[in-house]
Amino acid sequence: MKLDGIAEGDIVRFTTDDNGVRWAIERVHASGNCTIRVLPLPNGPLGRNVGAVHEQFAGLRAVNDRFAPRPR
Repeated sequence: MKLDGIAEGDIVRFTTDDNGVRWAIERVHASGNCTIRVLPLPNGPLGRNVGAVHEQFAGLRAVNDRFAPRPR
């Protein structure tokens, strides 16, 4: 069973599948952090402007660790 809702700093127990992919199966300790994945839509109000999306979250004191356009 895969565990949804893992955030940076959480301590988890995981299992490794036959392909070597690790899946979190239990949260041992919650960090109190929240992780949000945002996928800007090309035809959305901000288009592909990742910087504009980041600005929308800045007021929430949100930080990011991966802030780059997706390779095409």
